Amino acid sequence: MTPRQLAQFATENLGSLRHESGQVLYSGVNTLRPGSVYLLGHNPGGQPGNTALMTVSQSLKELPTNKANSYLDSTWSGRDALQRRVLWLLAGLGFHPREVAASNLCFVRSPSAAGINMRKCADRCWPVHQEILKIVRPRLVLVYGNSGQSPYSYLSNKFKPGE
Repeated sequence: MTPRQLAQFATENLGSLRHESGQVLYSGVNTLRPGSVYLLGHNPGGQPGNTALMTVSQSLKELPTNKANSYLDSTWSGRDALQRRVLWLLAGLGFHPREVAASNLCFVRSPSAAGINMRKCADRCWPVHQEILKIVRPRLVLVYGNSGQSPYSYLSNKFKPGE
């Protein structure tokens, strides 16, 4: 599946989530190829009403040509500690952020993890992640988030040990 086909698939499958503030891919389009790692956070942070931030639909329109990496090329006002920790983790594991496919389990923005129904949102976004996983075929899926509805909890219920 090409990046353009992935964007079309996501547009067709995300329904009303497309109109929400959020983002699908945090890495550049060049990471949509076989790679070692898929990095998943909880969901995009920030204020959903901030019109300077993109919607899921806008991120899908940009996806086929977007070379920017949110961890390296964006300023995360008030959340830059998380940004630095992710970069530190990837570097410590020997991965360059520009080479790692990265997203969030839920594509919809909220100011905190508690501000979103993670299970419902993750279920809606999961088909898109399945397509990304088919493209990237990672050996490792790195997840982070510390809420009771963490990406780790979600994925551990999706996969059996050894998968």
